[in-house]
Amino acid sequence: MHLHGDRRIYTGKLDELVCLCLKVQRSKILETIEELNAVTVAQVRRNCRAGGGCGSCHEEIARLITEHRLNLSLDFGNHITGEDEDHSHDDLDFFLAQESSGKLLENQVITEIKDFIESEINPYLAKFDVVAQVIESGEELVLDLKGADQELKYTLGFWLDHQFHKQFPSITVIIA
Repeated sequence: MHLHGDRRIYTGKLDELVCLCLKVQRSKILETIEELNAVTVAQVRRNCRAGGGCGSCHEEIARLITEHRLNLSLDFGNHITGEDEDHSHDDLDFFLAQESSGKLLENQVITEIKDFIESEINPYLAKFDVVAQVIESGEELVLDLKGADQELKYTLGFWLDHQFHKQFPSITVIIA
């Protein structure tokens, strides 16, 4: 979801430059998130300039915000670790039907997705005063995030993309 270049890889060190364009360290971003209780990349950008350049750091800023807000340790697969960790979960079986219009999600998969949203996604989104709902399920899954403005949708989109990719790797999710 970044704007330019390859996906960035981070070490997690406090003195690491997360925003290369404007030379903002992880420690400053974390400080800003804490001080503001920030919920969007735009809030961080407005207050410490991180993310105001090419946008390649937006995913990491969103991850830091989401970690802070949800009080969880999150790995979006963009960090160097000392060991290879297995972050996989039990994968659900997916059944995609082929029709002349392309891949369409079957009712069984839609039910699994809605259950996943209710049990795994919405409890965390509630901490942002947001609720996710499926509004379309054709070739892609389209979600509405009720209670979120465009800035918050953008920020949460990184986490949602990661969560859905872990659970439903063959499904494309779009935030309306």
